[in-house]
Amino acid sequence: MLKPYRRTLSDDIYYDILDCLKTLFDEITTEENIDARIVAAVHGILHSGRMWLSNPESALRKSGRICDDEVARLESWLNNISAIYHAMLMVKTDKEHLFSQYVLETSSQDSALGAGL
Repeated sequence: MLKPYRRTLSDDIYYDILDCLKTLFDEITTEENIDARIVAAVHGILHSGRMWLSNPESALRKSGRICDDEVARLESWLNNISAIYHAMLMVKTDKEHLFSQYVLETSSQDSALGAGL
């Protein structure tokens, strides 16, 4: 769950989003038309996340509830999600290869991602 932010980030959030993208992989990479709800959901995650983080005047940043390290971490997550989504739409790459590139280095779930995310 992305909201409400409780001053701590769990890698589980990141992997939940990757799980969703991996589940949708075949539909996104092979269908001529993608369900608008999928597009809206992914774009919503990316847009909202970037708005919360990129604007120093956003309520989350301005209140000091999120530290710079967590801002950098979320930006990394958003960049990875964006890159995965772009590759699914444009590159048509192998699923396992694509997702294996985005395992978090410090995560205890590294084996979970490789084992079938």
